[in-house]
Order: sequence, then structure tokens, then C-alpha cells
Amino acid sequence: MNKVILLSLLFITFSSNLLVQSQTLTNITNYPDTSQLQYDQSYLRICTNLFEQIVNFNTTLSVEYVYDTCYTCEYQNLVVLDSSSSKYIIMPSTFGYSFNISVLYNGKAQDDILYLSFHQTFGEYGIYDISVNISTVNVTKKIYHSVKILKEPINSEIPIAVLFSILVGMAILWPFIIYLYKRSKRDSLEYQLMASVERENRKKDRLRSLDVFRGFSITIMIFVNYGGGGYWFFNHSLWNGLTVADLVFAWFVFIMGIAMPLSFHAMEKRGTPKRIIFQKLLRRSIILFALGLFINNGVNLQQWRILGVLQRFSLSYLVVGSIMLFVPLWKFRSSPNDIININDGSSGGGIQSQQQQQQQQHQSQQYNHSQQYSQQQVFLIPQEVVEQQSILNGPSMNNIKDTDTFVKGNLYMSLIQHETVVSKYFSDIAPYWIQWVFALIVFSGWFLLMFLVPVSGCPTGYLGVGGLADQGRYQNCTGGAARLIDLKIFTEAHIFQNPTCLEVYKTPSYDPEGTVGYLTSIFLCFLGVQAGRIILTYKSNRSRLIRWMVWSVILCGIAAGLCGLTQNQGWIPVNKNLWSPSYILLMAGFGFFVLTVMFIVIDIKKIWNGSPFIYVGMNPITIYCGHEILGTYFPFSFNVTYQTHSLYLLSNCIGVGCWLLIAYQMYRNKLFINI
Repeated sequence: MNKVILLSLLFITFSSNLLVQSQTLTNITNYPDTSQLQYDQSYLRICTNLFEQIVNFNTTLSVEYVYDTCYTCEYQNLVVLDSSSSKYIIMPSTFGYSFNISVLYNGKAQDDILYLSFHQTFGEYGIYDISVNISTVNVTKKIYHSVKILKEPINSEIPIAVLFSILVGMAILWPFIIYLYKRSKRDSLEYQLMASVERENRKKDRLRSLDVFRGFSITIMIFVNYGGGGYWFFNHSLWNGLTVADLVFAWFVFIMGIAMPLSFHAMEKRGTPKRIIFQKLLRRSIILFALGLFINNGVNLQQWRILGVLQRFSLSYLVVGSIMLFVPLWKFRSSPNDIININDGSSGGGIQSQQQQQQQQHQSQQYNHSQQYSQQQVFLIPQEVVEQQSILNGPSMNNIKDTDTFVKGNLYMSLIQHETVVSKYFSDIAPYWIQWVFALIVFSGWFLLMFLVPVSGCPTGYLGVGGLADQGRYQNCTGGAARLIDLKIFTEAHIFQNPTCLEVYKTPSYDPEGTVGYLTSIFLCFLGVQAGRIILTYKSNRSRLIRWMVWSVILCGIAAGLCGLTQNQGWIPVNKNLWSPSYILLMAGFGFFVLTVMFIVIDIKKIWNGSPFIYVGMNPITIYCGHEILGTYFPFSFNVTYQTHSLYLLSNCIGVGCWLLIAYQMYRNKLFINI
């Protein structure tokens, strides 16, 4: 496996060198040197014949622009010409621009005819001239523009297309490589021992798809954190919207929720007291939070960021785990005899035997319910209803066996239909409805804070990016109440200083892992718990798959309704910076879908064994912390003077490949670091 990965990296290196050579051709004389550009940049010069047509020393040509991704932004000044041409200006080429060009007299536009508006896109490493000319027709002056490409841009999508082709080819060839490897080693003692261990591991009924899903999320997270080759879709959205980079963080929170009921159930089966489970829960949360603080590097205490990725994992895990442990379940009876227990020989009638009481107390243990609920007949009925039904059927049943039998029979028959529906379709939800209420209360806190907390100088309930957006009316309103609450708790010095919206929207500081977002991330984690409870409750693969897909459709549908199927115009847009409700519901819906697909491919059909992602999934926190701490060291990353998508992508792929190799070696040596 190590040889295959090394050969793949060498092939990527060779392909990248060819692309770099094609990009570093000698520039045409008198043109600017494109080697000074970074990826996704181009040169632009504005030319005009204005000063030949209009002889006025107070006349200038104003060129303003707005970036396509800058939603509702006011126009910014690009250049004001008082001569025939400007210098070459470096322009980002990822997205297009809208230009406004006007002729100014003494700094003011006085002639509506001499006004021009148009849209233009640029290509990577291209050199462009935009000529703005004035023509006179029947004494009437008109303004028009033309675009001349002095140097053709390159196709910036080629490197990622090459990488994608390599990965697809590896995915196709991988089964054949594994087959040939096993065939060549099948007679060796080492191979036989490894095969025996693998068979034993499969007998343990471990959900491999969950480990693969976790490892896949961490691997993509490492790739995008290292830069994603500089491609915009491998970087976080500027504000509203969704990219590949926006998926993985939320997915990991969701996956953490899936694992929680499985882990707690395993500890319950071993007889671990609830107090010990909570101690482990609290200990792990503290360690995660401390690791997050360490990664944030508090060498400068005055600028030490408090919140972060691991901190969000920590608090989401702690709150959801506490709900699971301490919020009671809806009590139920496991048989008709437990509905009304009448001890014929006891005084005080209608009292349950000590043995039956102990049995009910045992059944009220939180995580044993999920398995018992799917295997036994369950009656979701509170004690008050039982007592009321007993009174309605007779004044006293202490010593009347016929009445006892009659009441039990009638009550059993009246509840059997209810039990059939609940136990068949909702046994993964009904016992936990009180926990759902608590989770929804936490979830509703996001709405209350974001839409009710007043922010000075901003509209109440403002969810926008501020800065240049909304024509610059709310420059300091980035995130509305979310930023205000973070400033009140942590002060500006201890929140994130470089949000993704900073450069384009010219916003102030904003923390995408801020306090208010914890409310929705907790609910996202709880939705993951629901996926895990489906695994525990239903042993049939068909039942699991149907329920996961139903949840996926419902959650994605709600998210679509909240955002209005638009990026910016909906009531609550999909926004990772705010961890908006539409965002976390969409991520949970996607999470249910991906889990379904992986469960079919890996656990049911066994088409794919999950490598190499399963190795990362076995040590996720270790690999994540390692990439954060060593990310600026070679060979995990490297920089060159002439940075291109090819070299940047190569650097990121080598960095990810190194962590895959490390994870594989840890797996092979049975080194699993748990916290």
C-alpha cells in the first residue's frame, strides 16, 4: 500500500511539473511579468481616448467595480484616469466583476450619456486591456468599451481534473492491486496471521462504515485546511452558501453523535454505573477543549483565541451526553401483567411485588431500553393512565380475580394496537421524546438570541455579513447578535480575527465557531444520536436504511424551506459561519444519506473495505491534532516563489498522503490513541 501511494504522489509531481512548465513561458515584451502573479490572478489595464475627444483639464474617467461574490455590495473605486491609460492592476480571477464607468467633471458625473455599465470575467495569468472610448455622432457623444486579451489565460481547472482522474483510476485499479498482493502473499505466515485477525475483527460486528465516514471527513478536513489547492470550492464560503469545505466539520459533529449511543450502550452492557459514564464524558470533553486551546497557540495571551473546532466538539459532546444520561425516558411496561400488578396475598392491594418493581426499575435504565424496546412488546403508558383505567373498570380489585382478569384483558386489547404502531415504526423515537424536547429547547435558543437580542446600529434579527454588503449600511453588524455575544463574553482580542468574509466584504473580526452556533451544533450532534439509536433499535438492515433515508429527506426538505432554495434570499440562508438552522439540518440530511450509501457499500455488499479512510477513522483526533500542529512543516506542506494551482495542489496532496501513511502505520501496529 505504501508503494502505491508513493507512486501516485510521484505521478502527480510529474504531471504538475509539466503544467508549471507550460505556465512559465516567457512573457511578451512590454507586458507585465505574469510570474509575479499568484494563482487565480490576472492583469488588467484601462485605456481610453476620452482626453482626445474632450479637452477639459477638469475631466476624469472613473472606474468602479463590485465582485460577483460580494452580495448587495456597494461599488468600490478601481481607478480614476486623468491620462490615456492606467498601470496594470492585479485582479483576482476566481469570479467575475460588474463595472461602472463614468465621465466626471470636477469630480462629479454631470452627463448621463457618458456612463457605462458592463460585466467582465478574467482568466488565471491572463493580461487584459479594457478600452473605454468616446465617439461623436451628430454632435452627440457616446461611450462604449472593448476588451482585448493580450495574453491568453490558462485553464486553472486542469490540475484538479488530473488529480480527479488519478483518484478515479486508483479506485478502479485498487481492487486488482489488492487481489494480486493477496495472491502473492497467501502462502506466507504473516499474511495468514493478518487474514485471521481481519476475520476476527469482522466477527465483532463493528460498524466499519461509521469509521470510514469519520476518516473520510477528517481526510477532507485536512485537505481543505491545507488549502485545497487554492480552489474556491475547497475553501469555506465567504458568507452564505455551501462548499466542500463547509461539509466536513459539521459531518464530524454528526458522526460523533452517531457513536455516542453505541458507546454508552456498550458501557451499560458491561455494567458501568451512570456516574462513571458521566465522569468519562466530562473527562473527554475537558481534554478536547484543552487540546483546542493548545492548537490555538496562546503564546500571546492577549490575543489567545478561546473558541475553535475542538472546543465545539467538546461542548456539543458534553451537552448531548448529559441529555442522554440525565433526562429520563418515557417509562413503559414490557408485558400485560406489568400494566396492573395485583398481589392476591398482600395487604393494601394493587401493589406490585418487589421482584416486579425491581424488574421495572431495571428496565428504566436508559440505554438498555433501546434494545429491549425492539425485542419485546412495549406499552408506552404513564402510571396515571393505568390508575385511571383501573378506577373506571371497578371500585376495588384487590380480591376479585375475575375483575383482575377482565381489566387486564380489556386494557391489553386497547393498548395492543397502540403498541403495534409505536414498536414497529417509532421505537427509536418514542422512549426518548422527553430528550427530544430538551434538544429542541436548546435548538430554539439560536432563534431567540439571533432574532430578539438588539444590536446597536443593526436591524434586529440581522443575519447578514455587514461590511460592504447591504450597500455598506451595516458595516459593523457582521453576524448580528452572534458577534455581539462573542464580544461581550470574550472581547474582540480573543475571537477569530481573519474570517473568510474579511477580504471581499471588508468586515470586522468574526468567529465562525462562536457561542451562538453551539446551540445548533448541539442539535446537530443530537440528530447524529438519532442515527445511532436506529442502529441499536433495529437489527434489520432494511429497517435501518429506510429510516435513515426518511430522516435525510425530511431534514433536507426543512432546510430547503428555510433557505427558500436560494443562496441569499431565503428566511434563514445556509450559512456555516452562523451555523444557521438551515445549515445544520442540511448537513444532518446529507449525513444520513452518506451513512446510508457507505453502509450499503461497506457493511452490506462489502464492495469496499474502507481503506485508506478507515485508518484515519480509527485515530481521528490524533490525526487532526497532528495536522494542525505540524501543518507548516515539510513534508506536510511546502511553498515556492511561483505559486500555482498545480504546485499548491501537489503540496496539499503530499501532506494528506503523509497523514494517510501515518494513520495506516498506527492501524497496522494496533496503536489507537483514545481520549
